Amino acid sequence: MPGFAQKSDGERPPGTLQSTEIIQPATYVLGPGDEFVIFSNAEEIDGKTVRIAPGGEVNLPLIGEIHASGLSIRGLQAALVDKLKEFYRNPHAAVNMIQFRSQPVSVYGAVVSNGEFQVEGKKTLSQILSKAGGPRSDAGYRVIIRRARERGPIPLASNKPDPSGNYFIAEVRLRDLMNATHPENDIEILGDDTITVPPGETVFVSGAVKKEGGYVIDDATIPVARLMAWAGGPKPTAKLKDAVILREVGGKLMVIPINLADKKSKMVNEELRPRDILVIDDSAVRGAFRRTTESILQTITGLAIYRLP
Repeated sequence: MPGFAQKSDGERPPGTLQSTEIIQPATYVLGPGDEFVIFSNAEEIDGKTVRIAPGGEVNLPLIGEIHASGLSIRGLQAALVDKLKEFYRNPHAAVNMIQFRSQPVSVYGAVVSNGEFQVEGKKTLSQILSKAGGPRSDAGYRVIIRRARERGPIPLASNKPDPSGNYFIAEVRLRDLMNATHPENDIEILGDDTITVPPGETVFVSGAVKKEGGYVIDDATIPVARLMAWAGGPKPTAKLKDAVILREVGGKLMVIPINLADKKSKMVNEELRPRDILVIDDSAVRGAFRRTTESILQTITGLAIYRLP
């Protein structure tokens, strides 16, 4: 088709756009179902509205088939220009999105279904978690969102760049999100965002309580009083003044005395950290606290794990 090469390099119909005028994010990754209009100085495709087929392809006059799924808007524009160079001198091509129908979002961690989800249209964080089946029973207290730096900061107060500088990282409390107590945190999720729900951290209570075991906490720490309430309170034979917290610090296990019988003691409001073990001696068991640390650790490995109701 030699005649096509005689087209002017600067002519384009009035009202068309060049790539520098596109207002959509050029890094948006296209997928099946996305719909856009092409503006070009190639009259065969100028003004043509296109929807990406389920297989990821678009078929255009003059150019033929292009696999558009997986390309960014900028990448598709470059592919169009490259194809048009066979027929035009200095061709222009711009892609203006009409419908964002496919956005790959990755969800990992303590959710029912891990993996990548093709999301159509605008979706909030809670909707994405629902699409992944929701949090599992062992889910922790937070949800972490990671977003490519070129997509802009995450609209949350916790937003910060990650150490590599290539991403923004932010987190929200899972309980607040699922209970809709802070709707401003239920932000819109963009294509290529990654959402992670870390498994919950656990604290343990062993000894003279009504329901000893491990408890998945819904925050970074938990007050001793709240853990005792979860555990149903002490048994009548509990030696509350001789309670201790076992805590790993710097690879060593520390024993922290705590007098739970003294309600005025500041230690009563001590915040337990993940993996802490609250041990309460039982006066009905001879030599109970003479148990070794190793035997206590062996005991808790066999205890049931509970979650805040």
